[in-house]
Amino acid sequence: MEFIGNHAFKENHIICALSEPQLEIYFNEKDKDMGNAYSTLELYECPLDKSIDEIKDAIHSLIDRHPILKGRIVENENMPLLICDSYPLIEICNTDDYSSLMKPFDLEKYLVRFFIIDNEYSKSIAYDIHHIINDATGYGIIENDLNAAFEGELDDDVDLGFVYASFDSFDSKFDPSYESAHEFFKEVLADIDEVGSLEKDSNASRGIVSYPIRGVKSSIEEFAQDNNHTVGTLLNAAFAYAYSRFINSDKVCYNFVEHGRHESNLQDSLGMFARTTPILVDCKKDYVKDYLDYFSDLALNSMFYNIYPFRLLEKEFNLNNEVLFEYNLDFNDVSDIGDDMIVKESFKDSFSDFFCVINDLDDGYVIHVNHSDMFSRETAIHFVEAYGQILVQIINMEKLDDICF
Repeated sequence: MEFIGNHAFKENHIICALSEPQLEIYFNEKDKDMGNAYSTLELYECPLDKSIDEIKDAIHSLIDRHPILKGRIVENENMPLLICDSYPLIEICNTDDYSSLMKPFDLEKYLVRFFIIDNEYSKSIAYDIHHIINDATGYGIIENDLNAAFEGELDDDVDLGFVYASFDSFDSKFDPSYESAHEFFKEVLADIDEVGSLEKDSNASRGIVSYPIRGVKSSIEEFAQDNNHTVGTLLNAAFAYAYSRFINSDKVCYNFVEHGRHESNLQDSLGMFARTTPILVDCKKDYVKDYLDYFSDLALNSMFYNIYPFRLLEKEFNLNNEVLFEYNLDFNDVSDIGDDMIVKESFKDSFSDFFCVINDLDDGYVIHVNHSDMFSRETAIHFVEAYGQILVQIINMEKLDDICF
């Protein structure tokens, strides 16, 4: 697969190459049966005084601002192109079973569906949007723009951030650091044969475990600041160590999600900018401080060099997306989280067999593990409990060996 960076406007429609994060998802869809793994259903509560026509107008304004919502993907001489010429589906329905609205997409037709839910006591917009045109940041952008549309304050600027991202993917191949990025990952992944992995469970079933840890946020933020680390790096380092101890292997390899929105002009852009970044971590450092310093350097360099595509590293080093970590700040709705663990079935497929996502709570964090039918809920429960105990202790212990769980 070669990079292309050209784009065109044809009959007011935008045509451009896929960015690297989009290509990664696209090839997964083409090569594997992903089901509805990349479908993401969200709910937006509309003002009660708005009519159905006004709700439709707000959706149309959102689409006009973000032409990527009109996108579909076609093959052009074995090169996938994003063509923004297909108006999304907009339907009116009355259902409480929102999961029934989520279905696999035909990428050649459209990549988002809007449903106006008109119930007796509420009006809402449910939208099922493919991950290839949206990342975690996008949900907040859509919510903010719908708010502005209902208030008559959504400006006429057209969001072309996804076009610039396709240029970035094209240009990165010619960046002087492209080859050095490849060499960096070759060195980091040299010990790939020495890492352990999660054992599959015979009594497995698809599900989600959410485990809140409260009363720790201020101490974790203070510890991170005092030691010149970001909270995200600390949470990621704690995950690596928890994973290491959980599978009893000093070396672990997994992927983490990096937001990819470093340019100021991408902060309000819809699209898929998040990059999958592989990391191989040696967790046998004795002192917590040394371990965190080592991990911080490793993670920062991995993010710096992730201009080299994961899809190429995946083939060269036989990597996979089985275990994935992401710190999502407050992007996800965690209003249903109280003080107790929540265990429930998952109604959608997963693009990772063991996907750990951390979200902010007012006074702490909630650890989510979304697992496929390769693992049991007991495995997920034991892991989130172990991770929680390690996270609480890692900021108070001098040596890693002092941590108990």
